[in-house]
Amino acid sequence: KNSAQYRALTREIADTENQLKRFKGQLEEVGESAEKSGMSLKDFGDKAKQVSEKTKLLSAGAATVGTAMVGMAFQAGKTADDLLTLSRNTGISVEDLQKMQYASDLVDVSMDQMTGSLAKLTKQMGSGSKVFEQLGVSITDENGNMRDAIDVWYDSLEALSKIPNETERDTVAMELFGKSAMELSGIVDDGGQALKDLGQNAEDMGLILSGDAVQSAGEFNDALDTLKA
Repeated sequence: KNSAQYRALTREIADTENQLKRFKGQLEEVGESAEKSGMSLKDFGDKAKQVSEKTKLLSAGAATVGTAMVGMAFQAGKTADDLLTLSRNTGISVEDLQKMQYASDLVDVSMDQMTGSLAKLTKQMGSGSKVFEQLGVSITDENGNMRDAIDVWYDSLEALSKIPNETERDTVAMELFGKSAMELSGIVDDGGQALKDLGQNAEDMGLILSGDAVQSAGEFNDALDTLKA
């Protein structure tokens, strides 16, 4: 496949050289016509130079925009690949991860802290921990199937915010979220409402890519990695 691409690129270069030769010949013909019509070769050269300079400016502008677009595409591919990897490792959808990423700086809780607490909560769900009963949070739906960890996480944040005794709240949070519990105090206080609102704002503004879009960007990044190799 790479050999075919190389041959295609070689043909394109040869075609470009032929086009330049034809263009040079056309310029010479125009110059001869201009001379016959009374325009001096110097005048023609000056005008040709002006056109050339403008063309260079346009080309430079196009190259700058093109380079910026390529750079954005590369960065989008890398970000998508990281999102997909994190989604596989945590079980959190790429849409929810993007919302959390958007909100993380605004609520002063890092992505690592949020995903770490979710990972701990997921383990607690799998072990059937009694802490969920204590909080009044169901980990299964009406059909007896395990609920999404992100939904249980938000319900747990809300339930924790309603525990009046701070010491008891911190103890339950530690059991649920492990060592990330202390860093989550900022979003526990309001039951995760600010986090939800910011995530919804990001979605309303069109900042959240669909799972399919992230998957496509991730595949683009994989193709780049293969090409580099």
